[in-house]
Amino acid sequence: MTRLPGRPTNCPRCGGRLARDNDTGRCAACQTAQRDRLITPPTLPASFWEHEPIRQALTERHLGRVFRAYRCHPYHGREPLPQRTVAGWLGMTQAQLSRIENGPPIVHLDRLAHWSKILGIPARVLWFKPPASMVGTEGAAAGVSIATDWPESTKIADTGDVTRRELLRILTMASALMGGPAAHSVDWERAGSSTAGSPSPGAGTLRQYEMVNASLWKAYGAAMPKHAAAPMVRQQLGIVTDALRLSNAPDVHRRLCAVVADLLQLTGELAFDAGNHEEAGRCYSLAATACREAQAYDLWACAMTRYAYLSLYQQAYSDAKAMLDAAARLAANGDSQLSTRQWVQSVRAQALARLGQVDECRRALDSAESVSSLTGEVHNGGWLRFDGSRTTEERGNCYVALGRPTLAEPVLMEAVSQGLSVRRRGIVMIDLALVGVQRGDVYQAVHFGAAALDAERQGQSGVLKQRLLDLRTELKPFGGDHHVRHLTQQITAAVTTPVAGWKPEEQADDR
Repeated sequence: MTRLPGRPTNCPRCGGRLARDNDTGRCAACQTAQRDRLITPPTLPASFWEHEPIRQALTERHLGRVFRAYRCHPYHGREPLPQRTVAGWLGMTQAQLSRIENGPPIVHLDRLAHWSKILGIPARVLWFKPPASMVGTEGAAAGVSIATDWPESTKIADTGDVTRRELLRILTMASALMGGPAAHSVDWERAGSSTAGSPSPGAGTLRQYEMVNASLWKAYGAAMPKHAAAPMVRQQLGIVTDALRLSNAPDVHRRLCAVVADLLQLTGELAFDAGNHEEAGRCYSLAATACREAQAYDLWACAMTRYAYLSLYQQAYSDAKAMLDAAARLAANGDSQLSTRQWVQSVRAQALARLGQVDECRRALDSAESVSSLTGEVHNGGWLRFDGSRTTEERGNCYVALGRPTLAEPVLMEAVSQGLSVRRRGIVMIDLALVGVQRGDVYQAVHFGAAALDAERQGQSGVLKQRLLDLRTELKPFGGDHHVRHLTQQITAAVTTPVAGWKPEEQADDR
């Protein structure tokens, strides 16, 4: 077979000989490495850190400049790594990475150590000493790249071989969590076969991946507590990540990116419910990157909306609004028959309420309630579940945030009558307790606060624990009442027995 004129004979990245029929310009190994940029930092040679711009940035003790030198290193090719790619690895937005690269040096040791470990910067070249728990003895001694620190519940790369038996175990666990055979229609044999040597999954296998994801979302919805669904989600994430590494055809790669983005959002929800907001942020950021690759606008908008929830919980309301505005623009390019646009507006209303923008908040709530005018299947029960059933309780929550207890109470009482899940009922109880706080009605605050505490004991939700902590803070002005003191003592006892992986925000490390 004769090579066409003008085509390179060697891979420009590694120098390896190209096959005669290779018209991509890169060898198979380098193509795989290029795709892996989506999900994890590369493993780097020791010489990488001897590059003069990196050495200079390290001498200046400025990790932001190290990030920039890292991205622009010739090892990555002629073009620097995009900021959005590296930001996804680090669990932040592109804008945040830009500010770190161009702003003053970061001085917080926990952040320095955390980000250095993700990028695999050897301890020997750092100007600070990472905590011993973050440095492996072998890596510290040899000065080699350190593995990324994704927790076991969210690690998505280097998961090793995932056998068919492990995938069948996912089905068993899902069935147990849902109280029965949840997915008899899934061909589990086919779904587990693509990582056993097949060069790229076919259309049938891709469909099976999508069906497994849908089953996992159902398992998550049925699980009590929520973190019980984590092991099977972790296994499926390993399977589809391995498949992503094997994909060759662009259409297969895009579809797999959508599958990964779907599953990352579920992984993020598990982390969020457990109170691990940093881990959830990594998942949502990476999901958004995968959605961009897949050109899946509704899925992308949902990833951005979930990310915005983190800003809401961290009381960064302007950041949340900016992210939700971007999500709304993405949703406008999606399927108008889906409820994506309405869900974005529902969450956006919460940000607007906390910013005190009454009229805009009401318009956003009205827009969210337009979901009732949609026909057909407006959601998929997985990464998009908004059907309008929560609009009443969300309107009540917004009125509480706006300091309008008279408007909030009847709306919240209507929500209570709708037959809510344990976690949702607990959240409404907390809002009703806050109505009591705003009115100065100690009896109402204690009554509904105790009901919320009962819900937390049933559901063991990190979200409810955090809301109870917020309620405890609001009850401080009434600390002279013995009923209030008793309730706050019970809240303190409840939040000191966290769910798996949960850590109260007030005790969390400064990230």
